[in-house]
Amino acid sequence: MRLEKIYKYQLFLYLFIIIFGIQNYYLNRFNFNWSFYETIVLIVFLISVLTVLGSLILLTFESIKTINRKKSILNEVI
Repeated sequence: MRLEKIYKYQLFLYLFIIIFGIQNYYLNRFNFNWSFYETIVLIVFLISVLTVLGSLILLTFESIKTINRKKSILNEVI
């Protein structure tokens, strides 16, 4: 999978987490009447944790690639 596609999915996940958080904040007293709402909150929490961990992995990967860019350009020129 290409990095651009991963970044697009990551952006959509972040938007979903933000919108869900806003919805949870404003409709908190109505949502707890659902019997399965706690499961939904747990699933969204796990999605947010996995998204953040994936972001850290991608950030580290891109940082290493950027740091080693001069070496790879020099090797290509040689």
